[in-house]
Amino acid sequence: MLILVVKLLNGLLRTPKIEQFNALIYWLKANGYADLDTMPVDTSSLLKNGWLAGFIDADGGFKIRITQRILDAWGKVARKGRVACSFVLEQRMHSSTGLSYEQIMLLLCTTFKCKLNNSTHNGCIYYIMNLSSMVQLPLLVKYLDTYPLLSSKYLDYQNWRQAHILMREGQHLTPEGLDQISKLKSEMNNSRTQYTWNHLP
Repeated sequence: MLILVVKLLNGLLRTPKIEQFNALIYWLKANGYADLDTMPVDTSSLLKNGWLAGFIDADGGFKIRITQRILDAWGKVARKGRVACSFVLEQRMHSSTGLSYEQIMLLLCTTFKCKLNNSTHNGCIYYIMNLSSMVQLPLLVKYLDTYPLLSSKYLDYQNWRQAHILMREGQHLTPEGLDQISKLKSEMNNSRTQYTWNHLP
């Protein structure tokens, strides 16, 4: 089974984890388990296979933000209401091998037309890709509709996708649309209580 998995993955890796993967291949060869050759980093289009979907399953996050409108004592708008869908993918700046994820994160940002940011959490520096515009998000939706997620994150994506479509149609500006988006948000991520696996092949 291990050798089958190695054969399936060989040549499809894009991150510094390829160093650990190749070390496994060397070990298998040295111990007579397989006659395999290591392959270089995959440089094909990120949008032409399911690699990115796996990356998102592991480290991506779908978010819906709803900010309620606040009126002051005279009935004037003190804070405008806002609804926003966003997607965040973050990765440690250096893996356990000491190699940087900058190259793959820059490629992702180029693909989705966004800027690469970084942040520090608990002493670790992370690269962060944040998609939120109506130019960026449809690219992600098109990709994930072609190469679906396989984890429970698929369910969060479906809620998020519905909210994104409602916003694109301007439904978030209506009370009914806002209620629908609020319900979708309330069922996502840590708030999810129901899980189905019908999406698995």
